Amino acid sequence: MKTIYFISGLGADERIFEQLTLPPGISVVYLSWLPPLPGETMDAYAQRMSAGIDTSQPFYLAGLSFGGMVATEMLRYVQPEKTILISSAACRNELPTLYRFAGAVGLHRLLTVKLAANASLIVSYLFQLKTPAQRKMVQQMMRTTNPQLFQWSVHSIVKWQRKEAPENIIRIHGTADRTLPPVKKRNYQYLVKNGSHFMIASKAQEVSALLAQILND
Repeated sequence: MKTIYFISGLGADERIFEQLTLPPGISVVYLSWLPPLPGETMDAYAQRMSAGIDTSQPFYLAGLSFGGMVATEMLRYVQPEKTILISSAACRNELPTLYRFAGAVGLHRLLTVKLAANASLIVSYLFQLKTPAQRKMVQQMMRTTNPQLFQWSVHSIVKWQRKEAPENIIRIHGTADRTLPPVKKRNYQYLVKNGSHFMIASKAQEVSALLAQILND
């Protein structure tokens, strides 16, 4: 029995993974977000997150969106057999220019979890939420997100300093992702056609099949 540790995205929790189906012989652990410490860097935060992993046994690490960014920083402290980034970025240059500009001028400070949860049209557009159930799920997760954690996460994204993608990562990305659009000339081992930033749920069967292929390879 091998364990895969999942890290959810910004404003999300383990509910975002509930529609996935993993192959037999895989134990799943969801790493919960920790309350950030004052002035904490993403690297220091990743080190604390790494303490939730049992490194005495072989394991896999999978991060969704912002969780994938944190996973790349965790690789300084843990050595998974495989690291999987889903709908994520592996270094600063893969972030949209708007995000980096917002960080440079401080616009990101205006974004709060309450504002994001209530901006249903914008969130639906970015995540390409198609059904009332999908919109309800995202809003519920955002409304239960710690406001300090949300703002720290937004700040950490726009101020991210990682210059190069880690080696030996496996990437699953959607071709239609509006939140973190795929970047040309990057090594996405698996591109999901018409996959949105919400494909972990909206295309759960396809993503599950890719995860099974990766974990059984």
